[in-house]
Amino acid sequence: MDVVALMERAVEVDLDAADVSVVRGLLGDLTRIESWSAARRVAARRRLEELARRGVPVVADAELATAGNSSSRDVARVAGRDGALGLVPAMGDALAAGDVTAGHVDALANGFRQLEPADRERLAREEGARLARLAQRESPDEFAKTVKRTVAEHQSDGGIGQLDRQRRATRLRWWYDQITGMLQLRGEFDPESAIKLTGRLRRLVEELFHDVHPDTCPDDPSLRQDHLQALALISLVENHTAGEGSGNGRADVIVVVDEQTLRYGVHTNTILDWGDPDTALPVETLRKMACLADIIPVVLNGAGVAIDVGRDARLATRAQRRALRAMYPSCRIPGCRVPFEQCTVHHIRYWEHGGTTDMANMVPLCSKHHHTVHEGGWQLALDPHTYELTITRPDGTIQTTGPPRARAG
Repeated sequence: MDVVALMERAVEVDLDAADVSVVRGLLGDLTRIESWSAARRVAARRRLEELARRGVPVVADAELATAGNSSSRDVARVAGRDGALGLVPAMGDALAAGDVTAGHVDALANGFRQLEPADRERLAREEGARLARLAQRESPDEFAKTVKRTVAEHQSDGGIGQLDRQRRATRLRWWYDQITGMLQLRGEFDPESAIKLTGRLRRLVEELFHDVHPDTCPDDPSLRQDHLQALALISLVENHTAGEGSGNGRADVIVVVDEQTLRYGVHTNTILDWGDPDTALPVETLRKMACLADIIPVVLNGAGVAIDVGRDARLATRAQRRALRAMYPSCRIPGCRVPFEQCTVHHIRYWEHGGTTDMANMVPLCSKHHHTVHEGGWQLALDPHTYELTITRPDGTIQTTGPPRARAG
């Protein structure tokens, strides 16, 4: 890769006069330059560590922070990349050539951190070359999922050791901001605790604020959910007993899992989804939690069809949410990746206009798109047979999403 030529070409682009194809070309060049830069940072760190081993009074990460004007988080990220590329040299070659991005390397480094040293070395030895090839064909998000699946297959203890380390690292601290006088919270929770906490808070938000928002709620839709979640936390601390569906205060978490994984454990095409793609939880822990808390399994057969969505004699609406969760992993609006758990179940034909609470009249919408539909003039129509969604915007533009995509196990 001729980095100098790429830089010269990038400098020469006149963005004020550029069309779409020129901007796309520029973005591609910038991405390759950034990949080269990330590779050079890793190489610089290695050289500094080599000098330190030879007796030169230098600390590699300290130099990255000061000379590189980097934050502690950025320094840690470079260190993680260094470790990952040391295990998979082919990935380092691809990064230096601009064929993968730093995001791909970060996904690999994050995956390695979840493994015991012996499992990490085994994965690198058996799968490193394949992962390096896949990284060049997949987006960083797609590659992160690939790494996650591969890591799960190489955890000799089923992920129990990683979960134990995360439990020991769980913590919460708070302090008062001297300027605003507001209480600040910062916490880290292991995945098992996290899905209990977030599941309970999300359910409380739905129960308390589905039909009405408090007067304190921000007008900005992007801030609204944060405010409601804070109020739900306060309600939880106050031992508030919400309306119907509160049960005994246990978590209400919907987990989509394929039957083979539930019965026999992780495999190549495992589906294990509770709304957070960045969080790993051992299957065995999931089985245990299902006995102790309101963990609702939505079990898929080999064709990706829900064969069991759990049962709840009290509230049909909760069963409907489980089925909707299996159909829609995120907001129904095309291109929106807000997870289902952060969405509101929206009535296509409004309840106050005679709309019914049934599957053919409901889709999940994130806070932004819920606001757009209710107050932005978007019109939605759902085919009751195919579940195809038609969106009509105020300018007359019409878009059809197609039916929900089946997910195969």
